[in-house]
Amino acid sequence: MMSPNTRRNIIIVISILLLLLLLWLLSFLIPKGTPKTESPTAQTQTTPTPSQTPFTTQQLQQEKELRTQASGVTTTAKLFVERYGSYSNEANFQNVRDVIPVMSQAFAAATLADLANKKASTGFYGVTTNVITADVVSQDESKGTAVIDLSTQRVEENGSAQNKTTKYQKIQLTLVKESGVWLVDSAKWQ
Repeated sequence: MMSPNTRRNIIIVISILLLLLLLWLLSFLIPKGTPKTESPTAQTQTTPTPSQTPFTTQQLQQEKELRTQASGVTTTAKLFVERYGSYSNEANFQNVRDVIPVMSQAFAAATLADLANKKASTGFYGVTTNVITADVVSQDESKGTAVIDLSTQRVEENGSAQNKTTKYQKIQLTLVKESGVWLVDSAKWQ
């Protein structure tokens, strides 16, 4: 059992420590001084040098279109690869059927013919694919073609969730523009 004097001393020490902690925290929260402001008369106007010349509206529009087009191709490629590369034999290749609308007519026909010949295995087998990077190798708007290399992480489960294997694999997609929409024309795992 503690004596009243010991209890009082402990309370005093704890109070002092709490007060020091509070002061330390306040030192971080209170600003160190007022920010310096410039008077309006001190400002000088500079004329832009050629490297600082603002873009014209046409140049900005072209840049925006290029970024939007590249973004559209990249987004289509990423979504396609993550669904195309992820599957479970319990789903009977539904992942591939889900991306048929994003394929060109020729690639869709070849894929459906290939699926007709495949049979699901009896034991559980599943793959989850995540895109790590996507690089536009080439893109030609006038021809309506693009080639994209994607790096993926693929996690395979064979038999049970405890039996997992992770591997990194690349895939190259060729895309074509049909009716103003980017569609996958081929997919080659590397």
